[in-house]
Amino acid sequence: MIYYIADELSLCLVVNKIIPIEKRKYYTYGIELILNDLLIFIMVISLALITNTIAISILFTFSFCLLRTYTGGYHSKSYARCCVTAMVNYLSLLVFNSVLEEFRLYAGVIMMILSVPVVWIFSPIKHDNHPFNEREKEKYKKVSRILIIIISVFFIISIVSLFDKIVFVLAWSVFATSLLMLLAIILNKKEEISNEKTVLRDFSRYGSDGNQTGK
Repeated sequence: MIYYIADELSLCLVVNKIIPIEKRKYYTYGIELILNDLLIFIMVISLALITNTIAISILFTFSFCLLRTYTGGYHSKSYARCCVTAMVNYLSLLVFNSVLEEFRLYAGVIMMILSVPVVWIFSPIKHDNHPFNEREKEKYKKVSRILIIIISVFFIISIVSLFDKIVFVLAWSVFATSLLMLLAIILNKKEEISNEKTVLRDFSRYGSDGNQTGK
């Protein structure tokens, strides 16, 4: 559905000579991303209005999306899965924020202790949907570390001020980002191992055929 709308919009841009036809696929992909993000934003705001959690929802969306832009991490293979993943993440925040009401400070501290080192060490994570060269890699690493420092400062200020909701939301933003990074690392490693096994299997097969031919 999102691809169809994006494809039609990019076609309109071409027909009206706003963009060249040879660049249409790039604009189609860009429009897809915008529509997908817009859909997720509308869903989050709708749930925030229903649950009366506008403030923490805005804080979470801003901090999570900003940090994830530079850290990279797991990307779903379809827009439907992307929406589901985003909503599961957001709904988990709301649920645990309510369930752990008396322990939000402690839970926040634990999540930050576990997740900050992950972001600091492994950011950025390269992915087909998030490619970058070495220069961009260094830039993303630097920005992600600056962001994690800024978030940590606000986190500490919130602890001192006993703003437990803010503490939990900031911690969850970093924690969710680190989980998606670790998931991407695991999947990338599995893919590398799978590719190596394929190469070795092909080499063994063709090598065996070559030996037989030689004989």
